[in-house]
Amino acid sequence: MTIVAVLGASFSLRENEPNPCNIRIAEEVIRICTELIAQGHTPVLAVQWEVGLALHELGSTSEGEWQYFIDNGGWAYHEIGQYDDGRYLGTKDVLDEALAFFEEFHATRFVAVANPFLHQQYMYLLARKHLKLMWRKVRYIGFDKESTQWWCRSWWQFAFQAVRLALGIEHGHSGRQAKA
Repeated sequence: MTIVAVLGASFSLRENEPNPCNIRIAEEVIRICTELIAQGHTPVLAVQWEVGLALHELGSTSEGEWQYFIDNGGWAYHEIGQYDDGRYLGTKDVLDEALAFFEEFHATRFVAVANPFLHQQYMYLLARKHLKLMWRKVRYIGFDKESTQWWCRSWWQFAFQAVRLALGIEHGHSGRQAKA
């Protein structure tokens, strides 16, 4: 039996979460963790708070597969919350907190459940953490035209933000989660 670290990383942000992207990520978390269990693995799950809200919503409005597994000891679960001081919760911050949680359970493999173009960043950051990667296809997550984060509204806006990041410009709203 392999203990698999599964990270559900959010995408986009709305005033009222969960947004459609994070709901799709939560659905993928459920699907992938269910597949891992069927294959004899034990998933250990960490999610960003927006995905956590979507999981709770799905658990209370559907058959609640994910809640069943958690309630019956199938998955260890950790939710990564927003900083109290309003700083932007970035990919590295999420990954660092998740890795500390995964180490408690001696996870040896890793699956990132995120908008697919974010996987490469997670994989790169993980290479130095000694977890073996388990590739799982993540279905289309898309963009959110109503996002408070302009770079999450379309491909071209995301590409523009990628250039800004490459130039060293802070992520978020001048390094903050929301506009001042």
